[in-house]
Amino acid sequence: MVPFLVLLAFELFRNWFAIVKMKQTPNHPRGWALRALVVIFIAFFKFDLELSTVVIFGRELVLPVTTVVYCIGCGLAFWFPFDVLLNVSRGKVWNYTGKDAVLDRLSSDAWWAVKFVLMLVGIWLILGV
Repeated sequence: MVPFLVLLAFELFRNWFAIVKMKQTPNHPRGWALRALVVIFIAFFKFDLELSTVVIFGRELVLPVTTVVYCIGCGLAFWFPFDVLLNVSRGKVWNYTGKDAVLDRLSSDAWWAVKFVLMLVGIWLILGV
């Protein structure tokens, strides 16, 4: 859980700095790619790579189940706290949705509830592996 929290803190600072100090619009795809690479990197070093239990995607890529579950858990758990903490750190309301938000276009209380439930599932997956 500690590497996930470090990633969350780093991404919060990086995005806050870009938005508040540099006055830049966040590049969402680049941020997603960076987060995915870091989570995959952490997962491959965190878990042993024995292939007795595997998930096979197509015929080429073989990954241990724990690595896949950890990556999915990090993806689910990241979204809600990142959005809320970034909004609060910028002096916005906790459920603020910017004009350039890509995945948050639905911006309703129900959507925030879905993100919260996904966060709980993600934490459960992270702690379960």
